[in-house]
Amino acid sequence: MAPVVYKKGMKYPLRALIFLILLGLFGIFCLYSVPWNTGFPLFSWFPVAVWCFMGSLSESSSIHLPKGNIQISSTEAIFCASYLIFGLIPTLFVISSASFIYLSHKTEGLKHVFNTPFRLTFFNFFHYILILWVIDILYRVLKGVPGTVVFLPSLIIAPLFFIFSCLLNSLFYKLEEGRQFWGYFRDTFVIHLPSASLLSLSSLMVALSFPKFGILALLMFALPLILSRLSFLSNPEEWE
Repeated sequence: MAPVVYKKGMKYPLRALIFLILLGLFGIFCLYSVPWNTGFPLFSWFPVAVWCFMGSLSESSSIHLPKGNIQISSTEAIFCASYLIFGLIPTLFVISSASFIYLSHKTEGLKHVFNTPFRLTFFNFFHYILILWVIDILYRVLKGVPGTVVFLPSLIIAPLFFIFSCLLNSLFYKLEEGRQFWGYFRDTFVIHLPSASLLSLSSLMVALSFPKFGILALLMFALPLILSRLSFLSNPEEWE
């Protein structure tokens, strides 16, 4: 997200502050509950490191939409693929990498975690943690439904990473900037739902092919990522 500059003497909206505090508390609870849900499963660090790099690369190539005052990227699809392949704990590393390790060139110069307002980094990290926790619960519930088609739970949760992130961002901007919730959601995110849906399907395809093809399955992400970025850039009046 592009920061709103709060100058000395300006009061930060109390409702936005309360929201961030509650989000952080829920996020910490989610982090604490993860080992209780999954234990500490063994996994290979190399493919997880590759996914961490993908998350950082996606955030580094995010596009700023001035109309919505927000950064948009394909990161949610990477989180989805990571979750379906590795599970909860490795995906926490991917989320951390995308949230804290990025470097992009904007009109005002290089952007990185150290010159990004703390509240935005805080929101980005913890809202993804909360989404991951909710997605994991939903996924396990769907898998436990008798007679469920084997791929149906994955197909249902794939687009939810993006949709839940859009909803939480809309709520955050309503509380911080006073924007109209559904109007902001419609004007900022709905136009990108088709490309986000394509990325969600590609993340599912990557997750299904990864056990057989390994890192080569990442190549399946290339075309959808390019197409989605072209889609983001298709409305030049909305980005910079």
